[in-house]
Amino acid sequence: MKRITKGFPNELEGAVKAVVRFVAGHVEYPLNHRGRPTATRNVKVFRWWNGFYLADREEDYGWLFPNQTVALAKPHGICFDSSVLACSLLRIKVKIVLR
Repeated sequence: MKRITKGFPNELEGAVKAVVRFVAGHVEYPLNHRGRPTATRNVKVFRWWNGFYLADREEDYGWLFPNQTVALAKPHGICFDSSVLACSLLRIKVKIVLR
């Protein structure tokens, strides 16, 4: 996470703009199999029942930690993931303390 913020400006306004650009440019909202935004995901599972068969299963979305969001091959996350990532990057860069 510190590696991401290394090139960001040190002052608050510049850091906020850099974080917004990073999150908007790198994190995508997850889509369902029809291409619509969703907080659930469609999982294909191989099961055994008188031979193998393929099953579709809908699973609820579980939120991610900021390091998990950026570590994904194709970073994606719902609004909660994006906001937690942005807050973490700002706290690293400008040492914001929440009270």
